[in-house]
Amino acid sequence: MRNKIIGLVGVLTLMMALPVVAQDDLRQMTVIVRPEIDKNSKNFTLNYSLFLAREGYRSASREVNRSSFSDGFGTGFVCKSPTTNEKVILTNHHVVGQSEYVTIEILTADGDTTKYEHMAVLASSEVPDLAVVECPDKALPAFNISDVALQDGTNVYTTGYPGIGHKPAWQFGQGIVSNSKFFDATLTNDKAIPVIQHTANVDAGNSGGPLLVKDSKSACGYSVVGINTWKVRFRENTNISISAKSINKFLKGAPTSVNKIGRSALVKAAQDLTSQDYKEIADIISDDYLFENANDNYGKLFNACPEDFRSAIVDSIKNDKPLDALRLLYGYLLKKEIDKQRLAYSDVKYDADSTLQIAKYGTAKGKEQTTYWRQSVGRYKLVSYGEMAKSGKKRSSTHTNISTKNKNGTPTYGIDQDYEFKTIAVEYAKSTEKDNYRRYSFVWKADYRYGYVAVGGGISSIPVIDIDYYNDTTYVTNKGFTPFARLGAQLPVRLNMFYVVPSVGGEVGVNINKEPSALYGMNFNLRLGWSTPKTTYSLSLLVIRA
Repeated sequence: MRNKIIGLVGVLTLMMALPVVAQDDLRQMTVIVRPEIDKNSKNFTLNYSLFLAREGYRSASREVNRSSFSDGFGTGFVCKSPTTNEKVILTNHHVVGQSEYVTIEILTADGDTTKYEHMAVLASSEVPDLAVVECPDKALPAFNISDVALQDGTNVYTTGYPGIGHKPAWQFGQGIVSNSKFFDATLTNDKAIPVIQHTANVDAGNSGGPLLVKDSKSACGYSVVGINTWKVRFRENTNISISAKSINKFLKGAPTSVNKIGRSALVKAAQDLTSQDYKEIADIISDDYLFENANDNYGKLFNACPEDFRSAIVDSIKNDKPLDALRLLYGYLLKKEIDKQRLAYSDVKYDADSTLQIAKYGTAKGKEQTTYWRQSVGRYKLVSYGEMAKSGKKRSSTHTNISTKNKNGTPTYGIDQDYEFKTIAVEYAKSTEKDNYRRYSFVWKADYRYGYVAVGGGISSIPVIDIDYYNDTTYVTNKGFTPFARLGAQLPVRLNMFYVVPSVGGEVGVNINKEPSALYGMNFNLRLGWSTPKTTYSLSLLVIRA
């Protein structure tokens, strides 16, 4: 009997040790991904963020700020290319963003971190939301990707690094498939891409992590059936993963190492430029192109575009994709210029030792147009078209301060129809009715102002304090209160990031006292305001009531 008990304990000990080994492997195979953002990008996006705030797009302004200055991170995992069997890191496109390089971190169970900086993004696509990064260590264990058919109720697992106190922390989750054949065009940009809905733990920072099923044939005990990409807000345990079928399709076309993509790829990119629509052109516009061209004329360029196109730009900004909106704008303007010149591809000057490549075109007027390109995320992107090309020289990436001055150095100013301001405040008022008599009161109020309209309301103070200097008497009157409403018009005048906002309106109220009475009158207000990427501040300089 004693021997049987010892044998049973030994089996249990062995069974308990296996998950520990598997968990250690999972930690090596699941990595932290941090986008690397260079100084030029930070300077440019700071100014663009201020511009958006000034135009009233607060949420988009915060998104630009967050993507450029916060210590953002996501999750990725090691897998193998189905084409070459080479190891790569797979993550989401929205994790790497527009970055060309990322830092990969591996966090052990003991808290030790191995960091690999400047790892190249080899391929990235918004649809599906996937990106491939070079693998920093070919000795790392890799997940198998399985396109096994999933059923509703199948047990699934997640690994990743959601944030706790802005720091990544390991998390292993468990749940079930709640919808194995889920389609949502809003998630996949109107493309019929099936995704998986499940209940396993997913939080901010899990994006790019694997969705797993148990697999006895795998060394770590699990195989990948999806990549965790979205979490549905305001619903319990509703998480969305891109399926293994879409992952394999993307990996088959993605490179596995950083290599020169060659002259043929440059020729194709240059030839395609003349036949692409503005959205396709926007997709090949590099950050360098934005740095070269962005300035405070953005608003004027936007207003010169057709109304339906402006709607697409505004939608992109409101969906917290402000940099995509900027690319769309320049894609549209570039498309107009290409069509106007009736551009025809001529030739490329490819230099394998140079990071900058040249493509030449002919125009309808018989002139030559030169463009500059460079390799970025596995393809060629447009660096310059026009002014830089005319000089025949490469200029360093620069940016213009789009929030303060235009090209001739004068401040931007004008009526801001999108001015928006909300406040809840206590207002102190002092009035003189006679030379020897003074009244003090307070007003609790709320205001909402947008464009030319100002609405508000509040409660006049309890109490009103009257001081009679002639009789040396201080006494309290109006022990009741006066709720009131206000409707008026305003004229928000912008000067760079500052505002001067005069307004006039009518007020009506009811004095709630022993003897209630109706009150009405006019209100004139002058405000000084200023915008930051996070909010608009406002100060009442003058309030006149009659």
